Amino acid sequence: MKWTKRILIWLVGMLVIVLLSNTAGSIISKVFGVDILLPTMRGYSRKMTFPVGEPTNEKEAKALRMKLGMRALLSNDRLVNKSPTLWERLLFEDFVVDETIFFTAPEGLHDFSEGSYICACDETNENVLLLQTVGLIDVEDFVKLEGTDELIAVLAEHPEAEVRMEAYTIEAYHVMPVSVTVRDADSGMEYQHIDFPADGDAIKSDTCFIANEYHEDGSSLSLHQQLVMAKAGERATDRLAAKLMEKFPYGQANFEEEHTYYGFGSISAHRMEVSDEGYGMLTVIRFDFMKGLLGYTAVLGGIMTVIMLLVFLVHDRKEN
Repeated sequence: MKWTKRILIWLVGMLVIVLLSNTAGSIISKVFGVDILLPTMRGYSRKMTFPVGEPTNEKEAKALRMKLGMRALLSNDRLVNKSPTLWERLLFEDFVVDETIFFTAPEGLHDFSEGSYICACDETNENVLLLQTVGLIDVEDFVKLEGTDELIAVLAEHPEAEVRMEAYTIEAYHVMPVSVTVRDADSGMEYQHIDFPADGDAIKSDTCFIANEYHEDGSSLSLHQQLVMAKAGERATDRLAAKLMEKFPYGQANFEEEHTYYGFGSISAHRMEVSDEGYGMLTVIRFDFMKGLLGYTAVLGGIMTVIMLLVFLVHDRKEN
């Protein structure tokens, strides 16, 4: 009976530690994560105006390429702090951040409203990546093709490789690769050539490539990261965004809304806006600090357990 009470006391103590750790993680993630990241997504509804028409001059063509490139940058994304410092671990920054983004027209959704996109580029256009964009590859459609597993495997070994696109199809700025060669960006040494099944006539090119800007902690222009994320399927932010889109105020000019959701080992938030012209944007972000929560629980729980055992031992000796 005595040890039963002691075990119950220990369980209550552990529960308090878990709740306090979760509260601390939520507050820190809100202040140093949500409150910093979410405001940076304000105003893009005015710039990401789709659908787009055919440009009639070079100025319009350049603006279109920039808009398509920006849409790829504003794709669904995931950031992972793979090498956190001790200070970052103490601040619950050993995290995974997921982001889901929707864009809308005044009438509703359009071809580029949702999803993950990567730039299909032509190196003869300018010398800035976004201005080289000729179209966007829908990553979620691309990963369904036979051959993408091979591409993911070779990019896992060579994440910074250059991906030349020797053949592709394009319709309404939607690009689908037909033939690619993965090679070293400096030496040009070929790692692997991969062909994909194609619908329609393929365009051949020796100047096109797929954007692939690799960063260890994540990048929306990292081809390997986008392919892996699409293969993994639906995320919590995707489900929340889909639910929020059911009540999106299409065409309701000058609308803004923000809300934060607190969970166990995570915190989510959304920002919904509609511009004065009726174009809208929904951003959903989620900070998963479960690793930090488990770390604090293990350390503080271990300290508490040792203290309680010492107290129990002293108490038992006095009784004897």
